[in-house]
Amino acid sequence: MRAEKIYMQALIRIAKRLAICVVSLIAVGQNAFAQLPEGTLGWWYLAPGSGNYAPDPVTACQLTARNHMGTDLLEMRRHPTLVWYDCKYPHFLNVGGVNWYGSTYLECASGYVVRWPGVCTKITEPPSPLACSATQPGYVQGDPVVVATGDQVRTESDPLGVSQDSPQIARIYRSTTVRPGSLGVGWSFDFDRTLETSSGPGDDAFQVYVQGDHGSFVVFTHRSDGAYDQTINSGTLTRPNALGGEFAHRNASGRIDYFNKITGSRYRLVSSFSKEGVGQFFTYDANNHLQTITDSFGRTWQVVWNNDYVIDSIIGPDVTVQYQYDLSAISPGTLIPGTERLTSVLVKDAMGTLLTTRVYHYEDPRNRYFLTGVSDENANRYATIAYDDYAKTLSSEHAGGADRHSFSYPSDTSRTVTDPLGT
Repeated sequence: MRAEKIYMQALIRIAKRLAICVVSLIAVGQNAFAQLPEGTLGWWYLAPGSGNYAPDPVTACQLTARNHMGTDLLEMRRHPTLVWYDCKYPHFLNVGGVNWYGSTYLECASGYVVRWPGVCTKITEPPSPLACSATQPGYVQGDPVVVATGDQVRTESDPLGVSQDSPQIARIYRSTTVRPGSLGVGWSFDFDRTLETSSGPGDDAFQVYVQGDHGSFVVFTHRSDGAYDQTINSGTLTRPNALGGEFAHRNASGRIDYFNKITGSRYRLVSSFSKEGVGQFFTYDANNHLQTITDSFGRTWQVVWNNDYVIDSIIGPDVTVQYQYDLSAISPGTLIPGTERLTSVLVKDAMGTLLTTRVYHYEDPRNRYFLTGVSDENANRYATIAYDDYAKTLSSEHAGGADRHSFSYPSDTSRTVTDPLGT
């Protein structure tokens, strides 16, 4: 987390020092665009002066292309973790060719922080693990919603076999996240758990950030005796093989995850054991893309990627789970890699017969990643969610208004929750 912040600051300094070599410069005042939510400056673009912000990344890249080279935007690509896009456009001289000349990123006012899916929030702490106690920062109500942050957190499960005792793979939607998962912005698999370290004086792992269940983060701090402390009740962190770069995280439910170093401060999940001792083992390719999942019973599932950003399918002996997406576009037919939005999940048997379907709705015009509903294979809608400008949940309910919970945020420190009984 700390390393990402430093990297982001460095990238911003580089972007702002881009040479301006254009025939004409276009400066668009922020008041030319629709009003953005309080605390949101907008998407930075290259132009004379300061305070040049567009309401969305495509507009920002288009303006940067025109201002920098006087040419049209051709392509965009999302940064793997930061709320940042690179912009590709031609040099104003034909001999200059086409390159990734510019970038855009979301900027927030002082006191706000950037979160995916491109919102500015006053909640500066990393997402906390879900909790049932009102004294915990991850306390949830309703479907569930984290009361402190307003995050909608939805867990869906996909069967990895046709029998009743087949394992399930969990998918999680969280309305604000620190980084996208392997299902695109907003969504992740439960195996998208990661670990990162930040350096301290004379110590190569002064703080450790564990991304755990439901997109949450737990911060462990290194003690002088070699142990690691954390401020909320979310398990323990040990180094069973420090020389090998290994960490072991036992979460509050007793599951143990083992992480091995990829490079620098980044670690990936290599095995996980439930409190009953049932294991899962993960293999990766040279690009750090998950390739296989194998369990303690010798069952193996192949993981197929759509591109560098998202998983296309998980294939087992008798079931294939397919994940379908739509993408943002610069213009018709020119899609933006990394903007994938999960639209449906199809489960098929070995003969290709469709077993189940889930369809996901995104009907909020303010942000294409706000999940507003879920329907099944019979087009029966069984969930509806509404948000404010900051991706905080205002209401969530099931079909027919069942189990409806409403949420309001009168101040930075107070919350009001109304349950189905109106209390």
